[in-house]
Amino acid sequence: MTAIDIAVQSKKLGAEEVTIAYRRDKKSMGASPHEQELAHKNDISFIYNVQPQKVTTSQAGITAIEFNRTRIDSSGKLTPTDTILSLPCDVVFKAVGQHFENSSLSAEEEQPRLNQQGRIAVDDNYQTSLTGVYAGGDCINGKDLVVEAVNHGTQAALAIHQQLQQD
Repeated sequence: MTAIDIAVQSKKLGAEEVTIAYRRDKKSMGASPHEQELAHKNDISFIYNVQPQKVTTSQAGITAIEFNRTRIDSSGKLTPTDTILSLPCDVVFKAVGQHFENSSLSAEEEQPRLNQQGRIAVDDNYQTSLTGVYAGGDCINGKDLVVEAVNHGTQAALAIHQQLQQD
């Protein structure tokens, strides 16, 4: 969704052409259908199944970006095909996806309780099952919305402040 936001805002700020290049196919894209529709309404182009290979420059700046076409191999792994596509451009933005990986929580330490979606469970003040540990944003609900994460952080900070005043 960050890539789509950058693309739409670039177009609204006067970019003549804006293209989003994505490593996988359209159905694998993590952006919501609403975000994808917003991009199409703003004349954003999409190129699927490509991964960045090389940025070409001159003394004047960026002139193109080269992509390697990708495919999913028999084991389900994303694999380059060695077919190169060159896209002329003068600006490049990079946006990377992310996802919550609860297996990365340390096995040696006490773990926070998880909710039904496999995310970190919190109470109304965003405190986890661990004393003094708070969480918010996509690690509690899976929504990759900065505004919501900032709100969660604000609410948690107020709860922490209130707790500190009581101690």
